[in-house]
Amino acid sequence: HMAAEMGISNLSDLAMGGYHMAYGAKVGQDSRMAISFAQTPIGFYAGNPAFGAASGNSPTANYTMGFSSKLRDDLTAGVSFSMLDETSGLLGSSYSSNSAMGLGGNRTGQFGVSLAYAFDDHNSLLFEAGEAVTKAAEGTGLLAGTTTLRSRSYGVTYMARQLVNAEDRLAVSLKQPLRVASGQVGVVTPSIDADTGVARYGVEMVSLVPSGRELDFKMNYSTPINKVQSLSFQLGARKDVFNISGNNDFAAGATWTAAF
Repeated sequence: HMAAEMGISNLSDLAMGGYHMAYGAKVGQDSRMAISFAQTPIGFYAGNPAFGAASGNSPTANYTMGFSSKLRDDLTAGVSFSMLDETSGLLGSSYSSNSAMGLGGNRTGQFGVSLAYAFDDHNSLLFEAGEAVTKAAEGTGLLAGTTTLRSRSYGVTYMARQLVNAEDRLAVSLKQPLRVASGQVGVVTPSIDADTGVARYGVEMVSLVPSGRELDFKMNYSTPINKVQSLSFQLGARKDVFNISGNNDFAAGATWTAAF
């Protein structure tokens, strides 16, 4: 459950929906190491077998390696490194390889740290933060390219067990997904020389730092009803969704599960 909540310090959210592989192993009495791979879905032309010619426009792959160690009975720390390869995309925004807005392929590396503190056997507080660096890119159309981009993410989660009964669980989190903190894109700007009438092209550098800052609040409570049934409630609110100022939303739901 802790691992499920502490997932913002990598780039895997931008390479989901297709293939996934993960492996973890103990490397000491109180330490653990894990690796994972995720890739967006790839389409295939009709008539071709699996793993044949891809029809997907912008396949994206993520590679992550992480290490965690128990420093004390109540304190666990971890570090992770992720690499995101985008064939025709930039931090989740995809485009055609021949598009006038294209910036070619891009590679982003991210370093993340995490810390988990257990107040007791039933209550824990989780912290996580990450910083990503995207290499400068070159464009061939309306965008001349980008400078090196730096993006950041962070989050905190409170987890509790056995609030009402022996098997119920509560998780409350506040997270900022990956957000560009610095970097610019060059926009090609045409103009006409007032004296000669000859067309000229210049490049105007524009900041890629968004106007908003997305913050995601989530609360989930789950409890068994009996031996074969369980119930869970979810609340979620997002401020500045996709880092667009003033773009907010809210969601609530309940899930009933029965085994037979």
